Amino acid sequence: MRREKFLWPITHAHHYGLMAAKAIQRKLEEKPAGKDLGKLRRETANFFDADMNSHIGLEEEMLGQLACHTSPADPFVEKARREHRELHGLVKKGDARSLELFAEKLIRHIYFEEDKLFPAVEEQFTQSEKEWLETEIQFNIHNWSKTAAFSRNNPGRKP
Repeated sequence: MRREKFLWPITHAHHYGLMAAKAIQRKLEEKPAGKDLGKLRRETANFFDADMNSHIGLEEEMLGQLACHTSPADPFVEKARREHRELHGLVKKGDARSLELFAEKLIRHIYFEEDKLFPAVEEQFTQSEKEWLETEIQFNIHNWSKTAAFSRNNPGRKP
């Protein structure tokens, strides 16, 4: 589905989120323990703090506005907010199983937003709300670091 331009930066950031989730899954396939698991835990926490916190913050503003059109109990709004909290909780736990669940849930969450939530936003938001959100995105986008912890340029990453 072709996304409206005002959501392009969020969709682009979702691409990096999917890459990070896949990188976490690949690293977990190696059955890390001890220092390796600690490193993965730190990388995942850094990714969450550097990339996802500002991204989720912006999405939460968008959800608040969407709830004005639908309701705070709208199933899409409730699901997105619940999943944001769950993702944060899994990162805080940081054990191998929680990291595995985090990566799986992040992938599912991104697809939910792209396939269900964003079409609802595009349909419900007025043109002025779309312009407001586009401005908010542009104001906040400098905080999105593009998953440096999991990039191919990271010297700590094995090819």
